[in-house]
Amino acid sequence: MKARNRPRRPLYIRIIMCALALVTAWHVFASFLWIAPWAPIRELVGQDRLASYMLPMLGQSWSVFAPEP
Repeated sequence: MKARNRPRRPLYIRIIMCALALVTAWHVFASFLWIAPWAPIRELVGQDRLASYMLPMLGQSWSVFAPEP
């Protein structure tokens, strides 16, 4: 049997897919750095930038569920 030639996706779809893949890769990498114990690789991103990404302005914290007595 012959393989069918599928048409290529339009350029804008490929650009959107690449952008989404990059955003997903950044989020996974940032989450790994945030959860993992401190290591020199964390300085690659910077603590301030990582904290501002992982704790946004309207972020939720665990203190809502277990406030200090």
